[in-house]
Amino acid sequence: MPASTTTVPALVNARLIDEGTTNAIESVHMRLRKIIKTRGHFPTDEAATKLIWLALRNITADWTRPTRQWKAAMNQFAIMYADRFKPSAA
Repeated sequence: MPASTTTVPALVNARLIDEGTTNAIESVHMRLRKIIKTRGHFPTDEAATKLIWLALRNITADWTRPTRQWKAAMNQFAIMYADRFKPSAA
């Protein structure tokens, strides 16, 4: 069987997914599910999107530890979504 030549340059280093990041992702997922379950019905897709955005904003406000490897992730996002990134005023 030939070796796969498919590369995925947009992915951040696979080693970032460890126990700590998995727990953080599961925690965000659990909190989003609770918020969505509590709300129940959404009259429009825009209403659902807005609720999820607001929920994520509130969830991330509680974070106190700095995100590991955030610079590497931001570089990848800047490449993938160049039109959404503005130069920083550093």
